Amino acid sequence: MNIHPDDPKWTAYVLGELSETECARVEKELESSAAAREVVEEIRTATALLKSEFSREETAGLTAEQKRIVTAGSVPRRRPLRGSRCP
Repeated sequence: MNIHPDDPKWTAYVLGELSETECARVEKELESSAAAREVVEEIRTATALLKSEFSREETAGLTAEQKRIVTAGSVPRRRPLRGSRCP
């Protein structure tokens, strides 16, 4: 199986933007491909780093309560299913 790391489906999967059908298709691919799992893990790491940096930048100069609200609002509220990103 030839994995293309620049395929937008990987980022869409990590961000929870795929339909149930598309997500199931990607998860089936992840089950059988270590390369695909590696791509997804790299995107997850990059996403976490970006969220962390943007969170710090967005909250500069805010009160503690305002920072808490901004930080809480930036966390996706998805129902995880055994590590699944499917809706």
